Amino acid sequence: SLMGTLAYVRQVFLDAQHDLAATRAYDAAQTGVTRPAYDRTVKALQQARAARLPVLVPATTAGQIVRVLNLSKELELAPVVVGGHDAARVADRLATAKVPVIVSLKWPERDAAGDPEAVETLRSLRLRAGAPGAPAALDKAGVVFAFSSDGVQPRELVKHGRRAIDAG
Repeated sequence: SLMGTLAYVRQVFLDAQHDLAATRAYDAAQTGVTRPAYDRTVKALQQARAARLPVLVPATTAGQIVRVLNLSKELELAPVVVGGHDAARVADRLATAKVPVIVSLKWPERDAAGDPEAVETLRSLRLRAGAPGAPAALDKAGVVFAFSSDGVQPRELVKHGRRAIDAG
């Protein structure tokens, strides 16, 4: 669930803070302090935070992007949004927060293997229609962005890039 995922992310950051404090206590102690267990995830996170490295966070919809912005502020992270198909709806918030976006050129499409009679949600239709216009909205808002092929075949990249150009 979403709430469980967010709780897990917060817990990993709390674990990193606790491990850092425990390691410092261990290093400062002469004797009698147990060495903290080694956790490579926690250590990597500590190194990234100490170096103030950007954290790549996948977020496609406006709601996901807002959650990234809120969580990044709470955890004092420098996020980079990856995906960003719905970033046009929150371009002003991304600009204010100075959060860059890596826009996926793998535009949302209707599931080819899905039921052709199935009714698509308005949300998915809007996302599919608006995604190619996200780079133009980001540019207009002053958000730094780049493109990612995101698995698009090299022969298709020009076609996918053209959709973004045609959308502004």
